[in-house]
Amino acid sequence: LAAYPSMAHSSLERADEFLKVFDQKFYRKYSEIESFNASRDPYWRFLLTGMQRAEACKSCPLLRAIVAIEVAVHAGHVGMLPPQAASQMFSGLEAKFGFSIEQSNAQSDLRDERIPEILDIAIKGLPSPDSIPEAVLSRLLKGAENLAVCDHITGWVNESKELAYWKHDFKYFANQILDRLQIDSAKRQNFEKLVVKKIEGAKACRLEGMARSMQDGSLQEMMQKMMRPKVQECEGGPWRPMTDEEMAEMG
Repeated sequence: LAAYPSMAHSSLERADEFLKVFDQKFYRKYSEIESFNASRDPYWRFLLTGMQRAEACKSCPLLRAIVAIEVAVHAGHVGMLPPQAASQMFSGLEAKFGFSIEQSNAQSDLRDERIPEILDIAIKGLPSPDSIPEAVLSRLLKGAENLAVCDHITGWVNESKELAYWKHDFKYFANQILDRLQIDSAKRQNFEKLVVKKIEGAKACRLEGMARSMQDGSLQEMMQKMMRPKVQECEGGPWRPMTDEEMAEMG
């Protein structure tokens, strides 16, 4: 987990108090996901709750922006579509290929489109950069950088279109932050170069990790777990893959 040092400005201190707890819960729950179907709704609901906590900070626009940006970044961490987008994707695949997909008809009332809406409100609510302390400016620019490298979100919004109803990807919001903070053209060029370098580095890291997993068999094991039927220990409890013994009893 990232370190959260004590900062002089109150908006950073308050943001760090919340984000430290949020990150601890996030990584404890979602550092490993065995089933997208089982985790999809609670994962996105957890993120939306964090965004709504940011939205509620109307009296402190700096706090609201920092929390909204740093919670939103988590949306691109695992490559898992929100329920509404996944349902639309599965329905399209069913129509195209003529077969049923597990959990494709699962209903969710989650309004994940509120995530970019809240992010937009938070960025537009930032005060003039002249009134923002240097430490907070640096934190906002770091947040813009982290948003810009969320290439999963960019792909879903602009390319494959599963998240077209979000209207904007996170690169758009990163540029909004730069506009709001009145970043000059030279610093923007440096920002763009850094973002491209980070995206390329992340892709290379993912490919290397996948190659390693294929060699040691862990990727195959993970895929087998994801494809297994899921069961609940009790009604309303978490879903888990069936064991070999449970699958043998079924068939």
